[in-house]
Amino acid sequence: MNDRQVRKLIADRLAVSFVEAKNSGGGSKCTKGKSCSKTCISRGKECLMELEGSIGGGLGKMVAKIAAERSASGSDTLEEVQTGLSSLKPAQRRAFEEFSAMMNSGKVTDGEMEQVANLLVSVYSVPGQDRKAVRSMSWDETADAMKRLDSVEKAYNNSTAGGKFDPRAKDGVGDWIDKNARTVEISKEVGDLAYRMIPAGARNSIDGAGRPGQHWTGLDSKGDPIYTSNSSQVRGEMLVRRYMEQGGRDPYTGRKLDIRNAEPEHIVAVASALKLNGRGDDERNLVWSSVNFNNIKRDRDIGDLKEYLNKTVVSKGKESYEAEYAKRLEGATGSKERKATTPTAVAKALESQTPQQRVSEMKALAETYRRSGETKYLLDAFGISRGAALGGVGTVPDEKGKVKSRGGGYIGFDQKVRVSLGKEGKKVTPSTASIVALALVPPEKRKSLVADLDKAIDKRKVTNEEAGKFKDPKDPAYQKLIAQKSAKFGKEVEGILTSYVPNIGDYL
Repeated sequence: MNDRQVRKLIADRLAVSFVEAKNSGGGSKCTKGKSCSKTCISRGKECLMELEGSIGGGLGKMVAKIAAERSASGSDTLEEVQTGLSSLKPAQRRAFEEFSAMMNSGKVTDGEMEQVANLLVSVYSVPGQDRKAVRSMSWDETADAMKRLDSVEKAYNNSTAGGKFDPRAKDGVGDWIDKNARTVEISKEVGDLAYRMIPAGARNSIDGAGRPGQHWTGLDSKGDPIYTSNSSQVRGEMLVRRYMEQGGRDPYTGRKLDIRNAEPEHIVAVASALKLNGRGDDERNLVWSSVNFNNIKRDRDIGDLKEYLNKTVVSKGKESYEAEYAKRLEGATGSKERKATTPTAVAKALESQTPQQRVSEMKALAETYRRSGETKYLLDAFGISRGAALGGVGTVPDEKGKVKSRGGGYIGFDQKVRVSLGKEGKKVTPSTASIVALALVPPEKRKSLVADLDKAIDKRKVTNEEAGKFKDPKDPAYQKLIAQKSAKFGKEVEGILTSYVPNIGDYL
C-alpha cells in the first residue's frame, strides 16, 4: 500500500465522512448493504462497523456528531471538516495514530475525546478572524460578562496587591482560571497530541497568538516561568490545552468560541504586568476569549472595564443600545460590500472618455471613501501601499534581561500630512491628489507612478534603530521625528505628482 493509499485510508477512518445515516431504518447503505443507526462513512463507502483499527472509532463519531449539529443550523461544517481532514500530513497522521492507541488503552476520558473532537471541528470549519467585523459586544454579551466580572475583579486585585503582579497569589487570577475557566480536565499528553493533529498553519498562528512581546515558554526545574522573545511550540501546546480545558467556551460570557476566531486574553494585561515588574504572558494569566471582549478590555484593569461597560452600554438601556449596535453591524456589512466592489468602481471611473470626467468620477469616489474611513480600499485598487511602518518604541526586557524595543505599527497614507498643488496652493490629502493624478495619466504610466509613490512611502518609515532611541511613543521627540518624515513625504508626493501631471492643481 503506497503513501497516498495509506493517507486516504486513515483520513476515511478518521473523518467517518461525517455524514449521518438519514434514518435508522434504511436509506443510506454502505458497500456491505447495511443500513444501520450508526454514523456511516458515507453512502457507497466502507462500512463503519467493519473498519479495522480504531483511528475513526469514538473520536470519528464524536467529530461527526459535533459537525452534524453545526450543519443543522445551516452551515457547511460537515463538508468543510471532511475536506480539511482529507489530506493530513504525515506528522498529523502519526498524532492521530498515537491518540488512537491512547484511546484503546483507556487513557483518554470521554471528556477529553469530546474536546479534541470540538477542537478539530473548530479548526477545520471556521476561518480566521474577519478584520472588518464589528468588534464590540452585543447587549446580551455584555450582560453575560457583567455577571462574571465581580469575581474576576477580586482575583485581579489579589494578583496585583502590594504593587507587584503575581498570577499565583492566593485567590488570584490563576486560581480564578482553575475555578471558572478550566471546566474540563485535559492531560498534557492529550493536549500535546491534539496540538499535533491540527494543520501547521494553525499551530504557527496559535504559538504566537496575542503578540505579548515576551512569550511564556514553559517552566524551569524550579517551577518558575521561562520567557523568550519568540513564540514556541510549548506555548502553542499550552494554549491548545487551555482552549480544550475551557470546553471551547469564553469564561467571561459563557459563550462558545472557535479557536481560530478567538484570542488569548491576559486577565492582567501585559502592559499592566510590566508596570508591576511582572510578565503578563503566563499560563496562570491566560484564557481564550472572544475578539469582541478582548478588543474592549485591552489594557484596562477589571474595575475600569466594568466602569466603561456601564457607561457605554448599560447606561443606554437595552433598546437604545441594540439600535445603535444594529447600525454598527449594518455599517460593517456595507464596508465589506464596498471593499469587494472597489476594483469595479475604479475601473468604471477610469473608463470615462475625457480627463475631466475621469477626475470627477475619481474625486467623488475618493470623497465617499474618505467619509467612511475606507480610503485604503481605493489605494489597494491601484496597488499603492496604505502607509509606512513605524519602528518599535518602548522597552521590554528579554529572558537575559536585555532591553528590547516593542510596539510599532504604521502611519497611514494621509495621516499627519496634506499636499499643496497648483497656483492656489489648495491643501488636499495625498490620497486624493494621487488618485486624481492616476485618473489623468495615460494607462501605461500608472504603474510607474504607483512605484514612485511607494518609494516615497518607504522613505517615510521609522526604522527600529531610529525608534529604539525612545522609550515612550508619546515622547515629543519621537512625535517630532514622525512629523518631520511626514512633512518630507508630503513634499516628495507633490514633486512626484507634478512631474507626471504638471497642471494637476487645476483639477483639485
